[in-house]
Amino acid sequence: MSKFSYEIWSADRSGHLSKNMLLLLLDRQEMYMKETHLFEFLLYWARKECEYEGLTYNIDNIQSCLHDSGALSKIRFLEMSPADFSKTVVPSCVLSQAECLALESLIYNKPVDAKDLACLSGFSLTRHPRHQISPVVRRCTRDISSGRRLSFENCLAQVNITPSARVLVHGFRIASRMSCDRLFNQVYREQLVALVKDEHGNILSQVDYMKKDIAFNTNQHLRLPRPVWFEPGVKYTLQCNYAAGLYPLLHYSEFASAKGASFQFETRLDGRHVCCCFLNSICYSY
Repeated sequence: MSKFSYEIWSADRSGHLSKNMLLLLLDRQEMYMKETHLFEFLLYWARKECEYEGLTYNIDNIQSCLHDSGALSKIRFLEMSPADFSKTVVPSCVLSQAECLALESLIYNKPVDAKDLACLSGFSLTRHPRHQISPVVRRCTRDISSGRRLSFENCLAQVNITPSARVLVHGFRIASRMSCDRLFNQVYREQLVALVKDEHGNILSQVDYMKKDIAFNTNQHLRLPRPVWFEPGVKYTLQCNYAAGLYPLLHYSEFASAKGASFQFETRLDGRHVCCCFLNSICYSY
């Protein structure tokens, strides 16, 4: 993404990006996103463009939309890693087999003859990366409403989160392991699996979290591999599968507010509602 806010890139149908605005944004040299994420956004934009124009959503219309708009020529495929290209671009079927093979050869710095290069007419073959910039990430921290504290171990912990506004969630701060007095100033190795799900149970993000030197009796930052949009009034779930160990549940407030948004929380352990929680705060932008 460019220096423009995330909102301009993910407008809903009523505020769908025009082709001219899209090309203007893609010409920017400063981006929040990597090139693979820009390509994924183009697929999203093309799908919305087909809906906006009343066209059937199929690969032929997606290809025509991206080629006719000139947006595909703005993507710097040679800046992608071989793994990202294989996992993101090739399966999309937006490019032909010949185009994929030629671009893969260039990404690997292999020689490509003139005949194969001819199929890449109109593509950007620049290797100059865009400047990466970071969005302003805010934190909404929950107040502790009482000194009451519970604990849990070896169970599935999850918290339902409902935002009041559309926000882009980057991560969470969650409780670290409890310790006895003799281990209070020491550290341990954390290992857990976290899932972010929508209201239908679809997985939006997965984090296989392993980190050394986590301090006992504090909070740790669980960063998502990619930010996830939370829509207003929709209930999302953060689910954490903790490894062995004793973890605290604090009596946080069920509502929290910060700049641009407020959030409602509901915690469950092994499917049972509890009044305490392991989630300290949400990191987001808008």
